Amino acid sequence: MPNTDKNVVVVKKDRKKKNTSADYKIDEKIKYFKQKIEEVTGEVVVEEFLKEFLKEPGADVKLEHALKVYGEISRVILTANDIQNPVGLLFYIARNNVQPPKGKRTDATRTRSSFNNFEQHEYSAEELESLFESF
Repeated sequence: MPNTDKNVVVVKKDRKKKNTSADYKIDEKIKYFKQKIEEVTGEVVVEEFLKEFLKEPGADVKLEHALKVYGEISRVILTANDIQNPVGLLFYIARNNVQPPKGKRTDATRTRSSFNNFEQHEYSAEELESLFESF
């Protein structure tokens, strides 16, 4: 018999939803990236933040790229700045597709400017004397 009393509030119990294979894959992905990020940065990752980041399109690829280039980029950045949050730096690299710095080219095909690129000559003392006129 339904309750007709207006002062009574009926509360329905929430049912736990079953873990699907998609949930399992997401959990495995979070576990994988959490471990990799903590290995690379040496800092703890907040799982909720990682979970939210992984909802973005292409997040897997972005994080793999960031993990790959973090060492090179962090060496350059950490020498110039005091970074308090290495994990945040990694997520910044991932979100903004930051590329590692390019070093100086050391190959033999370097480009040179043509400025002051004049043909060189050698003159004897007699040839130089003939260039001057007396007044």
